[in-house]
Amino acid sequence: KPSARRVLQLVLDGLDDDQIADETGLTYHSVRAHLKRLFKEAGVRSRLHLMQAYRTGASVVEADRLLAAV
Repeated sequence: KPSARRVLQLVLDGLDDDQIADETGLTYHSVRAHLKRLFKEAGVRSRLHLMQAYRTGASVVEADRLLAAV
């Protein structure tokens, strides 16, 4: 979904949940729901691990799969 992709990009930019909600017009709870789905798809349990998985390149294929899934 485009909104989930936008949430992922804003997480990678370092924004917190409230900032993401303000930037996207989503509610705080919608942002959290998107993040929970992203965590599940990436097989991680935290925002930090999501960022690391995406940025390290160790899981470029996983990151591509994650982006394709949202």
